[in-house]
Amino acid sequence: MPGGLMQILTLVIICVAFYGFLLLPERKRRKSYNEMLDSLKVGDRVMTRGGIIGNITQLDEETLILEIEPDGIKITIAKQGISTRINQETEM
Repeated sequence: MPGGLMQILTLVIICVAFYGFLLLPERKRRKSYNEMLDSLKVGDRVMTRGGIIGNITQLDEETLILEIEPDGIKITIAKQGISTRINQETEM
């Protein structure tokens, strides 16, 4: 019986380690990303997942209008298509 108990204990330890090393950090990243999306506002400079950089000119719950410089082209994209917000300090 002690051998079976050790196998169960080993399985439990592996599951806890899996949760701690893989799932918990991903949950924190997702929460941070969703907070960034919720805090977007008109005038923010953002980069899409496709690498397009522009300024938000209009914003609603699910989509936004992004103005791409220098031509002033405007595109409508889903909020989930935003990768990052670009701060003035981090701009190239």
